Amino acid sequence: MTRIAPLTPPYPPGIEDALRRWMAPQVSHDPLVLFRVLHRHPELASRMRVLGAGLLAHGELPAGDRELVIARACARSGCEYEWGVHAVVFPELTADELAATVHGGADAPVWSRRQRALVGAVDELHETATVSPGRWTELAAHLTDTQLLEFLVLAGWYRTISGLANALALPPEPWRRASGKMVIMLDEESFLFFTDRALDGMAAILTALGDDLANTRPDLPGANTPYAIVNHCVGVIAAWGGQVVAGRTVDRDREAEFTASGPVAPLLDRLARAREQLRADAAAADFDAPPRGEVPDKYAGTPVGRRQGTALVHVYEELAQHHGQLELTRDILLAARS
Repeated sequence: MTRIAPLTPPYPPGIEDALRRWMAPQVSHDPLVLFRVLHRHPELASRMRVLGAGLLAHGELPAGDRELVIARACARSGCEYEWGVHAVVFPELTADELAATVHGGADAPVWSRRQRALVGAVDELHETATVSPGRWTELAAHLTDTQLLEFLVLAGWYRTISGLANALALPPEPWRRASGKMVIMLDEESFLFFTDRALDGMAAILTALGDDLANTRPDLPGANTPYAIVNHCVGVIAAWGGQVVAGRTVDRDREAEFTASGPVAPLLDRLARAREQLRADAAAADFDAPPRGEVPDKYAGTPVGRRQGTALVHVYEELAQHHGQLELTRDILLAARS
């Protein structure tokens, strides 16, 4: 759900015509969610359209250059929304070029020398808010002074549009082109490799500690027992893999996870079952789609809560962090015992 609700029909007087003017002539879809949100403030939208339409319809950059700059600026900003719209409405780039705007560097083999200069300059603007002398010389070998000015404004404009779409938490248009996991850079196999490594490490530590040490809390402020750490991770998998990604209802008491205690063997069984369920949920996930279940308020509107893929990355983040915490806790307990 967007943070500011878009207008819906019937529109106030004059708004429907204004929305149609925002849409490219060749597009038969309903007005974009972005445009319908912006028209909550019609005067602002009207002022923005002058620059946006001018860059798209009356610029001096060739259309292929323009769309390359836009796609790269959106990809570097993590803006799935605007990237996917432009890939459909302005199909100037090949499939390989589109993929490289998301996953490739400025030196990707798909780029011509001119494209490498454009992509590299977009990257520098994104990272440093300027263009280095060397990159400027490279870019100026391909563009006129007027095109250079237009390039700078175009890259900055779509950085702004990307921030706007991201901050509003806009859902993707149903007809947009998916980026091939723009936000999540892990595929399912890689995700499971890393989560398995963390879970294997946790299971090995619990087994080695045994029931006594696994339920011992280090004498440090805020410390948790190894049992509680692993028990919490089982809860994380259920909440994020089961509820957020898969859409199942999960009854969770997060605070109680940290006070739980018990024998190691049943906890290891629960950890193994949680791992298998996580594998099934990852296999069924649509990494680019919004979560199927409720996202905790803390993460609503953030990248973590925006896609099933990023929700799974959060699972790995939690497991990796707590695996490290468990290793430190084990070392402290064993040192105190010796």
